[in-house]
Amino acid sequence: KVQKQQFKTITPTFDKSAVKVLPIFSLIEKVGNIPQEDRIEPSESIVGPALEAAKYRIDTEELRELFANLIASSLDAKKASSVHPAFSEIIKNLSPQDAKAIGKLACLRDSHIIPIISIDENVMSIPNNLNHYCMLADEFGFVESNTIISSLLRCGLIELNYVFSKDTNFQGFTFDDMETKFATLRGIKKVGRNVGNPLTYKYGAICLTALGYEFAKVCVPESFADDRRAAQSS
Repeated sequence: KVQKQQFKTITPTFDKSAVKVLPIFSLIEKVGNIPQEDRIEPSESIVGPALEAAKYRIDTEELRELFANLIASSLDAKKASSVHPAFSEIIKNLSPQDAKAIGKLACLRDSHIIPIISIDENVMSIPNNLNHYCMLADEFGFVESNTIISSLLRCGLIELNYVFSKDTNFQGFTFDDMETKFATLRGIKKVGRNVGNPLTYKYGAICLTALGYEFAKVCVPESFADDRRAAQSS
């Protein structure tokens, strides 16, 4: 059994048997990187559920990293206030692709948004489970990206804000370009399914919620750190 004091004094050279007990492979190094003066007593309401949930997801590297970061953050006086008891259950219900998508949002430090175009449809004959297109489709595929969006919405980590016009420009590409690609992927005509039943598009962004922002800061800290270093070097 791993005692609370062991968590507080853990170092990168901690016995390898502890790694098997924890079952989170990178935790030792993460906690060892916390300055000794910033290490605090772990919260049982955070560490206990995290270790229990992690036992069932240790075969997935992306989720192991989220659990390791969660536990390490709970031991860090500078991060502990951002740690929420719900994070363990959220990680437990994420897929590896969900975790990667949160990492991408976390990298967008200034805005934490990804432009999205969605169909505002009332035509029942059109499948309503593939209503979104965004840059995630380029990495994960069109169908999988829609699944990711649904999953992160269900977990309360993101929200969809439709506050833009079709003419809005995002770093060189427009919603008109996205609309064309979206229609091609869905196999529909850009102007609508047929005369009398035109498709109406909504233009917006995927945004981290307040919970999602804290989750990303705690569970994907490397993305935030990388962005800070990039800003400092520019």
